Amino acid sequence: MGQHTKELIKNIDYFTLSIAIVLSLIGMAMIYSCTYQTSRIFLIKQMLWFLGGLVIFLVLIMINYKKIIEWSFPVYVFSIIPLMYLLIKGKKIAGAKSWIDFGQFQVQPAEFAKIAAVILLTKYFVDKVGEKIGLKELFYAGIIIGVPVSFVVLQPDFGTALTFFPGFISLFFLKGIKAKLVFLLIIIILLSGVFMWEFVLKDYQKARIKTFIYPQSNPKAEGYHLLQSKIAIGSSGFFGKGYLKGTQTQSKFLPAQHTDFILSVLAEEFGFFGILIIFSLYLWFILRFLKISLEPKAKAGILLSFSLSSIIIFQFFINCSMLIGLFPIVGIPLPLLSYGGSSLLSTFIIIALIINIRMRKYQIF
Repeated sequence: MGQHTKELIKNIDYFTLSIAIVLSLIGMAMIYSCTYQTSRIFLIKQMLWFLGGLVIFLVLIMINYKKIIEWSFPVYVFSIIPLMYLLIKGKKIAGAKSWIDFGQFQVQPAEFAKIAAVILLTKYFVDKVGEKIGLKELFYAGIIIGVPVSFVVLQPDFGTALTFFPGFISLFFLKGIKAKLVFLLIIIILLSGVFMWEFVLKDYQKARIKTFIYPQSNPKAEGYHLLQSKIAIGSSGFFGKGYLKGTQTQSKFLPAQHTDFILSVLAEEFGFFGILIIFSLYLWFILRFLKISLEPKAKAGILLSFSLSSIIIFQFFINCSMLIGLFPIVGIPLPLLSYGGSSLLSTFIIIALIINIRMRKYQIF
């Protein structure tokens, strides 16, 4: 083994990887609690996706992230093709054409397209953009992010579409954006919101937003998810009701309990103490990401690390906010804990890329 390889292996962030593995194992334990009465296939699938995530992690950290950035355009185009296929040939699962069905397994291409878009944006900002972002750069960056987001919105999967924007916004602020363009962005976002309300959002999506504003308006329909989540969390006490003993969970009152609401399940069964442990793990996780993002000497490493970190931070805060009514329920899973192979794999890809950057932090782009 050469000196260079030894140095790379020495720089692997085992602490961050360990936290990711611990959170994944906790997630599998909670998935078992949600599903063991009906089927254990969910746990088996999640275990297989987890092993697949570890394999992808090992492969990705061995490829210099600079090469991955160089290949970003073909990777981006390749990630768009499944999104186009879904709109033409996709079958609706849970009301959206978001998944390609491979029999026992379903893959959600948007989870990978958001990473490809962020990597291409990083290349664009490094290669083409000067000190400040102008209108031309905003236009081209908008096309890079707008194409996959449009396909995802048409599926329709509004929640996943939102996860494309944290990386996009963080890159703008890291590079420095002119003040007048900030106002232009705000106007574009407001006009887009009006357009989507009138012409894009389905009735059930509008109902979720109305329920967010008036939580008690329809407790038996759109408000049911939030109400059950609050009951599960609020009734747990300091140490919870015990593993496999959550009444809202085991009686199946809590919907989407192994996916979007898995943290409510954990809160019910392990109480405030369990939530404290989980939040501490995520806090270490996030702080570690931010620390790694400040370490590289190469500009590309800083931009890519921050933008990828922002995706996980955004998903964590939005998911937690959904469970207690601080954000509309938009179907964003909790990274590493929620059931879902595509979500788990994409999170391990993000972790691999960030650790990859740390391993080569002394290299100048």
